[in-house]
Amino acid sequence: MATDSVSQDKSKAIWDPKSHEIWVNLAVEQVRASNGSGTHLSKQHRNRWDIVKKEWQIWDALVRGQTRLGWNVERQTKEATNEWWEAKLQKHPEAAKFRIKGLDHAFMLDELFHDVTSIGASLGTNL
Repeated sequence: MATDSVSQDKSKAIWDPKSHEIWVNLAVEQVRASNGSGTHLSKQHRNRWDIVKKEWQIWDALVRGQTRLGWNVERQTKEATNEWWEAKLQKHPEAAKFRIKGLDHAFMLDELFHDVTSIGASLGTNL
């Protein structure tokens, strides 16, 4: 992971694909170890958690419950008609990037965020 200087006092993390994969694996391991009950993360990792969770929520809204679609192995995304994509993008315009390439590590991110998103507030998670 490299950092990009945004100002003298702040820097923004740049997550290359390998760093992202390592982060996802560690986050899944941490959630499994705590049985999803939550953990405290550093500010940088909390920021990463929030960004990745938002991306996952967009992906999840796009594909959840869509059983009659194909899967493009090469692009790791759903195969659907132009009409399907146009209808979905009307509701979720921020999902347009997933028409070209799916969410990296989507299945692992399902494990991280599905229960936290569904019942996180009632569990009191602070992930």
